[in-house]
Amino acid sequence: MRWPRTIENWLPMRMNVLAIFVLLLRAGSGARQMGFEAGQQAYEACDYAKAAQLLLEAAAAEPRKAEIQLLLTKTQLELQQFDAAIKSGERAVALEPKSSAYHEWLGRAYGEKADHSSFMSALGFAKKARKEFQEAVELDEKNFAARQALIEFD
Repeated sequence: MRWPRTIENWLPMRMNVLAIFVLLLRAGSGARQMGFEAGQQAYEACDYAKAAQLLLEAAAAEPRKAEIQLLLTKTQLELQQFDAAIKSGERAVALEPKSSAYHEWLGRAYGEKADHSSFMSALGFAKKARKEFQEAVELDEKNFAARQALIEFD
């Protein structure tokens, strides 16, 4: 391929390259979104193992997207992977600390871990669960699921 010598010939070629680059970026973003959507569909179909795989891939592609971390937390709870659910929930809360729902689900992960731990370990996880439910209610007093969970922990 021979490179154009004049600016009039060079500029259109550069614009074409730029347009192709933008299309590739959009395609990559769409593929990541499709991965999240596929994970969401698998979760809704109760195929939690598939959902976990798809959501882990989506989380690796978009580590700053709290919504993926939340759904991953819910999926890992369904799979009884409590340590992994806690880590995903902590990431979601770290990314969006003002989200009542994220605190609620982190509290649920701590609560499940408490239910499946020895007495001494369970006490620490129960305290963390209560703290997260309390934070969820403080952030949104209309979050009745968090309010109910808080009542059950008291």
